[in-house]
Amino acid sequence: MMRTGYLLPILLLLFVFISGCPSETKAPLIAPVSQQSSNPEAESLFKEGVALFDDAALDEADEKFSLFLTRFGDDPLVSQVYLYRGRIAWKQDRLTAANDFFRKVYDRGESEPLYEYAAMYLGLMSHDRAEYKEAVAFLLPVAGRFSDGEENLNVLKTVWRSYAALNDWKQEIVWIDAYLNAQPGEDERQAALSEVQKLIVQMSIEDLADAQKTLNPKEMVWAIVSAQIARVQFENGQFAEADKTVTEIQQANEKNAVLLSDLIELIERRNRVDIRTVGCLLPLSGKMRLVGQDVLKGVMLASRQNRFGREASPLTIVMRDTGGGDVSPEKMVEELVMNHKVSAIVGPMDAHIAKRAVLRAQQLGVPIIVLSADETLTSVGNFVFRKFASNLKEVDALLNAAEETSRMSDEYGSTLQYASLFPENGYGKLMNTLLQQQLDARGLSAVTISFDPETRDFGKLAKTLAQKEFNVLFLPMTSAQLALAAPALAAADIWPASPDETREDVRVATYLVPSVGYSPSLVSRSGRYLQGAKFALDFFVAGPSSIQNFIRNFQNEYKTSPSPFAGYGYDATMLVSNAINSGVTTRSELRTWLAETASSPRLVYPFAGFDETGESIALPAVYSLTGSDLQDLQEQ
Repeated sequence: MMRTGYLLPILLLLFVFISGCPSETKAPLIAPVSQQSSNPEAESLFKEGVALFDDAALDEADEKFSLFLTRFGDDPLVSQVYLYRGRIAWKQDRLTAANDFFRKVYDRGESEPLYEYAAMYLGLMSHDRAEYKEAVAFLLPVAGRFSDGEENLNVLKTVWRSYAALNDWKQEIVWIDAYLNAQPGEDERQAALSEVQKLIVQMSIEDLADAQKTLNPKEMVWAIVSAQIARVQFENGQFAEADKTVTEIQQANEKNAVLLSDLIELIERRNRVDIRTVGCLLPLSGKMRLVGQDVLKGVMLASRQNRFGREASPLTIVMRDTGGGDVSPEKMVEELVMNHKVSAIVGPMDAHIAKRAVLRAQQLGVPIIVLSADETLTSVGNFVFRKFASNLKEVDALLNAAEETSRMSDEYGSTLQYASLFPENGYGKLMNTLLQQQLDARGLSAVTISFDPETRDFGKLAKTLAQKEFNVLFLPMTSAQLALAAPALAAADIWPASPDETREDVRVATYLVPSVGYSPSLVSRSGRYLQGAKFALDFFVAGPSSIQNFIRNFQNEYKTSPSPFAGYGYDATMLVSNAINSGVTTRSELRTWLAETASSPRLVYPFAGFDETGESIALPAVYSLTGSDLQDLQEQ
């Protein structure tokens, strides 16, 4: 093992504190060795050793230098002799001996004329031994100071390579810059620039920014790093910052334009917008095609509600089909933005496709209103909005309805006790989990009973449930399942709370039913067992005038009735249309309008604005079954 001596810990501390900035080096240049001896005999023996060294006769040279030390141990050339013997030992892979010779000079301290050369050799040898921290510690104080061009380049390159081996990308790029400033040959220069290009794609924007501060703006490395910063800013949707960085690069050196041609084109294409053109990503083929086609009808209907310009033109809708097998939502978003200059995008619906689309939309800075049940999508960024059915909001609305019913009645006092009867499938488990989470937030809990989704006879389940203590019953099941469950519950003396239910010999509970549990056929089949039940419904034919107007307009346009999905497509497009009608002219202004508006006319579903995450705030309406009609609780 090579001896490092007592100075190495101090050197390593020096490495920690001065690591990194060649431009801060203020020490004078290190001149080539020029010591001479006043003793002609010593001078002659020294020159014989040097000549043998230059001829690669290393053993013979070492013998001459050894003889010199024996005969002329106090001569001024002794330090040079030690360095030559160290270099010979290094070339012969006698590393311990090499270290000892170099240290005889180095350990004399900075007053020794050849101290810096000893540091250089110790650093270069440490690098060869893969002792990279030690190499940097030896070389940093002398890097960039040698007046001999070849030695200077060798030291700078070794510092660069040592940082590369330490995976310190930021310092590596700084020292590549120092190496290039020392003017290597053209082949070496191109190799170093190639290394920079490989590095920048691995670095975070924070590391790139730190490195940029230490680089010379007049040099190519600064321009390469700055161009990468601009690209990352552009991809992250920081368009103003990207524009500013590009301008700084152009102002620093007009020759830098060659690095920016592709980026400038992207920025210019991205910034161009036809504010009255809206993109649409929907499944028009594949298994979701019927839903997608219905949504598209809602989109097209909304596009004609406002008219723009002297020609009173509707919005232009540019449609892309996400239902195919080989779909790239990222490319679709890029095409809509770059080629068609859309102001906003409506869709997609499929959660997997939507996750990819919103990422690219956020990066390109185009507002996107997704029509997906995935409630995590808006976490991607501030250009992403969601106005679609929400299981969580249905649970919230139903729990609010139960609490309001309790306040209006002294039936239960102040204590609500919950139970949940749910199918053992994905939907049932999800809804039961959401119920538990919302009750936890209220400091409450629920009795839960699950059943096989194929269950036809709910008798035993109802009897089991009848033995539990509860006065609110959550029923997240399909209307077909509820049509079977409701009579079984009644047979077990469990009935929904309603003004008409006054019997004292039965259990009365507030029934809470999400939207999937309602259908017109349910009322005709089992309505008598569900009087007073509370249903969370966004879309209801006999609902408020906004829904009825939409249904009437849709039927007049398409000669068929709309599904609830068509209403979501209509509302998303109508929001964009209303924003444009308000006078916005850029995508950023449109995004701000969406984020800040608390109401918008002519929508199908309730709307109270978007929250800070981009989720629609409004809860669905809750209806109570009375006879064969559903009555809005807000109107009761």
